Amino acid sequence: VKEHGYTYTFTYANDQLFKDLKAWGYPTFFVVDGNGVVQDVVVGFKEDQIRASVANSLATLKKTAKADKPGMAFGHKGMGS
Repeated sequence: VKEHGYTYTFTYANDQLFKDLKAWGYPTFFVVDGNGVVQDVVVGFKEDQIRASVANSLATLKKTAKADKPGMAFGHKGMGS
């Protein structure tokens, strides 16, 4: 993991988690929101699809945050919002 600079979470030797999540291929990427809800699943290493999924999830989160708090921007000033 360190050798390749991956920044996402790996679960090694966790067959039960693999079964619980009904994953069927390696690698399987789960895009999970801040509430622990799986927003998308990508099977196989498809970098463009993974990036698009994360971008879509973040866009949805930003829209939800704005709808919940009218007039409030997502994030904090100076933090890339």
